[in-house]
Amino acid sequence: MLFRCDKSYLVNLSNIANYDSKTRSLKFVDGSEAKVSFRKSRELVAKLKQMM
Repeated sequence: MLFRCDKSYLVNLSNIANYDSKTRSLKFVDGSEAKVSFRKSRELVAKLKQMM
């Protein structure tokens, strides 16, 4: 499932390894990182919980 976490990033939720809510940053299984906009952070957490 794809998710727009910032105006610059469209991410595949199944490739997320870690989400740091304090810095609002995503870390992926390949080691790359992406930022999450303030407005999208709650929606992202809800989607990640839904996937589990």
